[in-house]
Amino acid sequence: SRTVVAKVASPSQPRSMAIASDGKSLYVVNYDSDAMSKIRTSDMQQLQRVPTGHHPIGITYDKTDHRVWVACYAGSLYVFDDAAP
Repeated sequence: SRTVVAKVASPSQPRSMAIASDGKSLYVVNYDSDAMSKIRTSDMQQLQRVPTGHHPIGITYDKTDHRVWVACYAGSLYVFDDAAP
């Protein structure tokens, strides 16, 4: 029915999203704040905000290794371990 069922505030200019293989976490790169947000999908609460390189624009989740890969406009790649606390 195209009804909004959940909403979460995000830092400036969210660009791309990736969801963990278990569906419990959503990762969002925030272009202007040079950071990645980890959001719990059950209640849409931000769990973590992690600095990235300058202007992150792309993100993907590796379900085999449980890693989050972030590409930044400035020409760098970052890899984060989803299993780390």
